Amino acid sequence: PRLIQTQDAKYFLPNVWGGAFRTELFKSNMLKDIRLAIGEDSACVMPCVYNAENMVILEECLYFYRLNLSSITKVFQWDAPEIIANHLKSKLDIAEFDFQEQLYRKIVHELFSVVVSQFYRKAKNGEIKRNINRNLENPVYKEAIEKAKFKGSLKANLMHFALKHRCFALIKLYSLIR
Repeated sequence: PRLIQTQDAKYFLPNVWGGAFRTELFKSNMLKDIRLAIGEDSACVMPCVYNAENMVILEECLYFYRLNLSSITKVFQWDAPEIIANHLKSKLDIAEFDFQEQLYRKIVHELFSVVVSQFYRKAKNGEIKRNINRNLENPVYKEAIEKAKFKGSLKANLMHFALKHRCFALIKLYSLIR
């Protein structure tokens, strides 16, 4: 029931490298949209966990992650939150538990990351703000921002507030201290 994202913005870590999956389960839940350069892990792992017959969780970390500051993960795609949301809707019974509400929170969370990443681009603030405003008009994003409800997380509430009220100064400040 807490697979996608809880009200306090906690979520199951959806990293492909963090699990071993049966090939048929993985292939049947894999995201087929090749336009997505980041976020495809959550689009695949969440449906795998949801559709798995059983699961084992280990206490120890058996993986070493190397951070690459010049990787593609520094600037996010505008359509990524929508692509992931559509995939999750196709693979999960969205009417079960409160998955729709969780999905709104996930979209807002991912959308915030996309907006923050815009301030890493080498462009003038006015151009960045116009680009953000244009993309926030996406009906999927507008609905998620309107209907998402966070509780118990100051960071998530500030993130949601900044998107809802388009507080670009707050978002830019976050991008600088992140």
